[in-house]
Amino acid sequence: GQWGEDMFMDQCLHKVLEVKPRPTDDKLMCESHCDCPSWYWCNEGPDMVSYHPFKSIESYKNCMANALGGSASVASAVMKKK
Repeated sequence: GQWGEDMFMDQCLHKVLEVKPRPTDDKLMCESHCDCPSWYWCNEGPDMVSYHPFKSIESYKNCMANALGGSASVASAVMKKK
């Protein structure tokens, strides 16, 4: 299968750049394949840097709204400013 950006970065750091041990920080990313059971709800707290993976715009907007503590319309407004 094809690699996503997360697998690409992992393999690049580990095999090409030989970064060992793998650098980890629990607050950098909350995702389905790591120890972050509520990743889908995007409500791990204000110090969580990112949530992954969201494959549709609507699911990303919902995640952003939850992370910001607002509605999907708030997330849409934030996305439009960038």
